[in-house]
Amino acid sequence: MYNSTDKITNATLSLFWNFPNVTRDNSTIVEIYRPQDWNPNYVNWNNRTNRIPWRNQGGYWFDKNNAGQGSVPFATITFNGSALPDNRYHGFNVTELVQGYTGRKYANTGFFLKARDEYNNYIAFQSTAMLMINYTIGSRFGNPKDEVSSGGGRSSTLSSSGSGGGAGGASGENYTNIEMTEKYDRFIYKDITTPYSFRKIDNPVVFVNITGNTNAGEINVAVEVLRNTSSLVKTSPDGIIYKNIHIWVGTYGFATPDKIKKGEITFRVKRSWIEDNSIDLDSINMMHYDGSWQSMPTQKISENDAYLYYKASANSFSPFVITGNKSNVYSNGIKPIAFSTETQKQQEKSNENMASEPETPESLINFPLIGLLLGIVTSSILVFKIKKSRWK
Repeated sequence: MYNSTDKITNATLSLFWNFPNVTRDNSTIVEIYRPQDWNPNYVNWNNRTNRIPWRNQGGYWFDKNNAGQGSVPFATITFNGSALPDNRYHGFNVTELVQGYTGRKYANTGFFLKARDEYNNYIAFQSTAMLMINYTIGSRFGNPKDEVSSGGGRSSTLSSSGSGGGAGGASGENYTNIEMTEKYDRFIYKDITTPYSFRKIDNPVVFVNITGNTNAGEINVAVEVLRNTSSLVKTSPDGIIYKNIHIWVGTYGFATPDKIKKGEITFRVKRSWIEDNSIDLDSINMMHYDGSWQSMPTQKISENDAYLYYKASANSFSPFVITGNKSNVYSNGIKPIAFSTETQKQQEKSNENMASEPETPESLINFPLIGLLLGIVTSSILVFKIKKSRWK
């Protein structure tokens, strides 16, 4: 749970640009503002809630200086008119706005996205989004603890709960090969995605999302981070190994297609490991062992100055490994990933305020995305909320 003594150090809203697949006469400058309060059950172009119109047709917002319909955005990214959709996430630095929500400077009304100008520059984002937040855990005595990282994707509600676990060898792994174990219990329901969030500093796994094929009740998901290759496999994988891990879902025989419709794993990789080993970013991959090592569909979804975050699809659970390959064209630093030069500068600027403490993955229980109004930017508005916090 996020507490009033905690401090937000960085927040990035990532949107997936996928439409239209044509160039535009002009570049599109997408801006983020703070919207007037609205009701997701009634909001439309004319009304913000039931029979109550926006102050300005099409939406009313406040800028960084708290000016109504102001022109100083909390965040901005330019999409060049000559560029086609790259089918990648683009990150907006929304740190100041999220700090305003958590510090109760503003009522939590989410985000309002609009184009600065509207001249033959229409673009749209896929109706999925990810809010990645880093914050320092405070204490009742005013002494900061570790910084933690949290994230939630999708336009539906994501939340997390549970309690941590200790190390052990109950999985059958050699006890001396287990670096740490983290496990949580949550309820899995039919056709509903249950997110398991992991918090420990040495755990590369951030989320395990399980969509049930049945109402399974309370199910334990455990992650074991290993020191070396799992003793349960017969061969080592190809590539340079970042982490060997086990992910166990339920008791023996549960993690099968008749019980699990879909599984997704969100993991992170340290930038320092990528740089030290000259790793090609496109080669970073999660693999699963099922008689032999098999690559899983893996996609980069976000980044900050310490980590790159990836998502992998899984249809079964047990031994996993995160690997990468050396790049033949690697130069100093992290090479850019489909961002324009201006966007890279924006990202670099947004990362200047990142704290230097190590991070631990944790779901921001109180900041899931809970509503997505429109997937269009320019002549329409894009507004969505983040779930309001519970405070101690």
